[in-house]
Amino acid sequence: MHVPPACTVSTNVALRVSFRAVNFDAGLAGNSIVGYRATRRSRSDGLMKEGTRIMPSLEEFRQLVHEGKLSEAFTAYELDFNSEAFDIFGKQDVQGYETDIYWSFEGPNKIKMNKSASSDGGTGKKIYYLPWNTKKVTSVQLDGTSPGYFVTSHFSNCRFTMNYLDAEGKSVFVQHVAGDTGGGSMAKGTQERDDLEIKVPQAVRTRRFSVSGHKAFAKSGRELMKERAKQGTTYYDSCARVFGVRSTSGGWVFYMQDIDHKEKVIGFKDSK
Repeated sequence: MHVPPACTVSTNVALRVSFRAVNFDAGLAGNSIVGYRATRRSRSDGLMKEGTRIMPSLEEFRQLVHEGKLSEAFTAYELDFNSEAFDIFGKQDVQGYETDIYWSFEGPNKIKMNKSASSDGGTGKKIYYLPWNTKKVTSVQLDGTSPGYFVTSHFSNCRFTMNYLDAEGKSVFVQHVAGDTGGGSMAKGTQERDDLEIKVPQAVRTRRFSVSGHKAFAKSGRELMKERAKQGTTYYDSCARVFGVRSTSGGWVFYMQDIDHKEKVIGFKDSK
């Protein structure tokens, strides 16, 4: 995690990937939904219906998810959670845990993930939460017995490693590798996280979400990033949010919200 001031604010989510096989509806849609079909979106003030602005709401967000309009839902709404409320501090051995989460709405267009129920949060959804640990690695193996949703701490210089243990992605060993090493987002930090990362020789495929940061400003760093990209690393700019979903076929897919140093979301990437 190691979140600097530039990464502590809520951010809009810009979705640019396909969620074809992912059952998001079951996780976010909730119960009763206000029915309508959005035709146009205002950049900051919610969605438009037949030229008339509809005020943002949790019900509107759920409706878009229910209709499979995830790109619209995650572009029009900020999705955020207080990482400190979920993380574990002051312990050497930090373990992940299962917990129920609830959704709430905060104006003008923020959807928050909470540990406690709110009046409009709907039915709680169980997730597996993986906290970070300073200068260490936290990890868990996700499979068909795990909750269908996964979230980990906010990222700033951290690395997220996905070791797929079968071809279908139904069993995945995931790691949150701490970013508060001496090398930070420089090439030295890449080597430090290489040393921290747990080696999983039985993995049939490995993917990583990792910071580009200062590496992108040096030729040697850009060459390192290019080589790592060939090996399955996807880069984020300065900060990131990572979550995973078990698809209807049982395979796990992980998603990364990419945030730049100006606190703006510049992309949404997946682990495929």
